Amino acid sequence: MPQIIRLGADRWSQYPTPRNLAALDLPLPPTFEEPVADVSQRVRSLVGRVGIPKTFAKAHRIIGRLLQEDDVRRQKYHASSYRSIFDAPLFDSPFERRRLRILNALLVALERCGARPSGPGKDPSGFSVRIGDQDLSLMVDRPGQDRHGWRNSADLTRPASDKMRAVISTGYKLEGMKLSWEDADGDPIENHLDDIVTTTIVGAELHYRRRETAHHEWLVSRKAQLIEEARKRIEEDERKERERRIRAEQARLDRLLGEAAAFRQANDIRGYVQSAREANTTSCKPASDTDLETWALWALAQADRIDPVLSKRFLEDDPETPGTGREQRSAAGHQRST
Repeated sequence: MPQIIRLGADRWSQYPTPRNLAALDLPLPPTFEEPVADVSQRVRSLVGRVGIPKTFAKAHRIIGRLLQEDDVRRQKYHASSYRSIFDAPLFDSPFERRRLRILNALLVALERCGARPSGPGKDPSGFSVRIGDQDLSLMVDRPGQDRHGWRNSADLTRPASDKMRAVISTGYKLEGMKLSWEDADGDPIENHLDDIVTTTIVGAELHYRRRETAHHEWLVSRKAQLIEEARKRIEEDERKERERRIRAEQARLDRLLGEAAAFRQANDIRGYVQSAREANTTSCKPASDTDLETWALWALAQADRIDPVLSKRFLEDDPETPGTGREQRSAAGHQRST
């Protein structure tokens, strides 16, 4: 069981991710004071001897329910004029009776030790066992049996001598633990029910420890990932800002060069007008004063229009590079005055 209780959280959200994980000082990796060997010894003493009753007079409630449903199925099957294998009782064969006796013994022992077994549907493929705050799966069946598939007539008469296998499944791989038992010559799995129950309970503890350790490892990894992502975002923002400043400075320079060119063009036009006036006075066929002045006034107006000094366009802010006009001149003037 986790040592931290979070109010309002269900069992699927035991490990919420802190919102400020990157800034948190993470605790040290989880430690567990009781060695696994001591846990196993304590659990084995708790489990004791797991026996198999010869009858189902005191069956576990899950097994009892399966048997009751099978009684109804059996009565309908024998009363029917057309007997289909799909309607036949599921647990009449010697193999199935043996399987239910083994399951019954395991479930009774597990519940006696504080576990909470739960069963599936009418044709069980496995059982869920909740121990503390951990969920494990317990399956007892033929090796490779698919309980969700179609059953054939051999299943109705399968002998008890058919091989049986018990498997404990967890969400994590538990190193060094035997999690499956199978009939061997002269050594049926009935001889190992104590081990199966003990391993199921100890496996839940190891499952908890592995989950806690894995969550801490994930927090460490996720925190490092968040820090790295933040560093990359800062670097990317700084890179974009540098590129923006370079583009802005280049745009400012391009504007300056354009204004200088426009200033030269304006003065070229004025010089051109002056030369035209002088040339007209000595021309063999001079233009009329009216025509000349009309043209000259228009040309000088164009020069004034493109002249950045006359229009004071150089004093205006560049829309692509804000702060390049009045604000900077004001700041420069303030520095000179101080």
